[in-house]
Amino acid sequence: MRLLRRFLFVLSWGGVICPPLLGQTRNQELEEIRVQSPLRKKGRQIEYKLSREQVQALQCNDLGELLQRFPGVSLKSYGGLGGLKTISVRGIGGQHNTLLVDGLDVNPASGSSMDLSLFVPENIEEVSLGNAQQQNELMPLGAMMSGNVLSLKRFEYQQIQDSFQLRSNIKQASFGQWSSYLALKYSPERRKNWMISSYGMYRQTKGEYPFSIRNGQQNYQGNRVNNQLKEFYGGCNLMYQREKSDFLWAYELRESDQGLPGAVVLYNPIANQFLKRSNHRFRFQWEQKFRQLQTKQYLHLIYDELNYLDSAFLNQQGYIDQRYYTSSMQHGVVFRSKRDSAVWNYFGGLEQQWSTLSGVDYAEKDPARAQFRFLFGNQFHFRKSTLLLQLGHEFVLEQHLDDSKLIQGLSPFIQWERPFDQRFISRLYIWSKRSFRLPSFHELYYSQFGANSLKPEYVNQLNLGFTIDKRIAKKHLLQGQADLYYNLVQDKLVSIPTKNLFVWSVQNYGLVQIQGLSTSLSLLSELTNKFRHNLRLSYSLQQAIDLSSRESSSYRHQIPYIPLHQGTLDISLYYSSWSLHVQNQWLGFRYALPENIHSNEVPGFYVLDVQLAKRWEHSKSGSFQTGLSIKNLTNTSYAYVRYFVMPGIHYMIHLSYAFH
Repeated sequence: MRLLRRFLFVLSWGGVICPPLLGQTRNQELEEIRVQSPLRKKGRQIEYKLSREQVQALQCNDLGELLQRFPGVSLKSYGGLGGLKTISVRGIGGQHNTLLVDGLDVNPASGSSMDLSLFVPENIEEVSLGNAQQQNELMPLGAMMSGNVLSLKRFEYQQIQDSFQLRSNIKQASFGQWSSYLALKYSPERRKNWMISSYGMYRQTKGEYPFSIRNGQQNYQGNRVNNQLKEFYGGCNLMYQREKSDFLWAYELRESDQGLPGAVVLYNPIANQFLKRSNHRFRFQWEQKFRQLQTKQYLHLIYDELNYLDSAFLNQQGYIDQRYYTSSMQHGVVFRSKRDSAVWNYFGGLEQQWSTLSGVDYAEKDPARAQFRFLFGNQFHFRKSTLLLQLGHEFVLEQHLDDSKLIQGLSPFIQWERPFDQRFISRLYIWSKRSFRLPSFHELYYSQFGANSLKPEYVNQLNLGFTIDKRIAKKHLLQGQADLYYNLVQDKLVSIPTKNLFVWSVQNYGLVQIQGLSTSLSLLSELTNKFRHNLRLSYSLQQAIDLSSRESSSYRHQIPYIPLHQGTLDISLYYSSWSLHVQNQWLGFRYALPENIHSNEVPGFYVLDVQLAKRWEHSKSGSFQTGLSIKNLTNTSYAYVRYFVMPGIHYMIHLSYAFH
């Protein structure tokens, strides 16, 4: 056994120190960080996080709006409730980052990036953004090897102590928007190791809102059209717990029918393009806990149907009706040691994923992709610090028509962390990693814009940061985090919408350098038994410049839609059962095209939202809450993406009930 441990130690150490010079990569994950002073402590995850209370205070329409509160996150929003929403994290595109929903990787093989407007805040218990593995959880390898990890925990997948829990929510808002949500969880009194949950949500909007936008010397006014949305999603899951084993079976269905609005200036605003989607997901998970080892096996099946209709296309038929069908299977096993007194712990796993795309009208043979991932890592606990070393290796076999190609690469990661007791700075850390991603099916093969000559994207990241955790005069808690980072991206994939939200321009940038600062600071004060307040501030500085060619007119120019400055300020006041929330957001100017000239500049903007809420305790176990939100109180005319104008001032009323 000693010989085996020494062999694993030498193998993993040598593998992690050398690979940055060799190849491709992905992300890492940190589990429990332990520090050895006289007493050994569990460290905290290096991440930005929002709790359920903070999510409710923001009253966002979807996950995309919510993530704006994280520093370093740049949102691309293409309209109101019915508009597509994607993000980049520190200049790294959304598809290069992993979205984990209840511990499961939901990034699709078919989409250029995950549409975050599909995820609603009603059932969110916690949302976090980081690069490390969450404590007490085992992540899929695809997440551990990606650029960054966005983790979402939902109400329906959290274990309960009581026999029954219920959550419901109804919203009514401007522009014909309304939604309803209901979720139930039940655990029999005599069989507390079983739990079943069922949930569903329906929402819709007409999406027709007035706008006014200035383009050069001209001012455009009108009503946003073809922005409607009808969406339903629901599912059920069954959980079974034994002393050393946990089982999970889950199924989820999501269907949507939406219009695809175009740019209000460059193209005809009377759009006639529509997108219908049906998505089925099945999940099985088995987690085992041994004396010194924890393992998890998982199986994830996805079937996605997508129908794009352009009823006024100028071709021989007079319309376009395209259908795409994507199937994906992901299976893997991950493990980690749990030796509390050891100075060395290990973790790793194996994973395979198989994806196919059919319905491509010009292809004689359906595209297919097979991915195989392997990972092993070590975590060393020294007297005052922790060192994590990780190495992943991925093989990808891509087949299309008569062409097949093999892509492989190494994904190294290294992180050092030093916690401090009773200090203003609670932690100091530095980490570095390299990751890569292939162009998606969406980017390669969709006939309206697919370009099968696209290259894989490679990312190198270096980060230095610290956290603050200080209690002041017993009634105030000051917490914060600051990160300096430097990223180098080779063959960066950049997508820009053209005619509508289904037709894009996708290209590789040869080399992009990204450097910046992300900061977050919060102050929580409990002044009396009835009165408390919470102040949360974030600021991001991002310089993302194109270094592809010295002869290019865009050399050393900021790449499209990455703002140099952005920030948020959220203030929440709580008195007895009342609460008042004020959200301020400021976004600096960006550029719509690679050349940083005045005609390509997208103006910055400031948006103010206000919400007033009241809570009633129905019984010891139940409570009602109602609230009124005024969005864009200053009626600012603005756009995240050029000519995809956002709504002016509008309202939202919500009523929710929770039975614990």
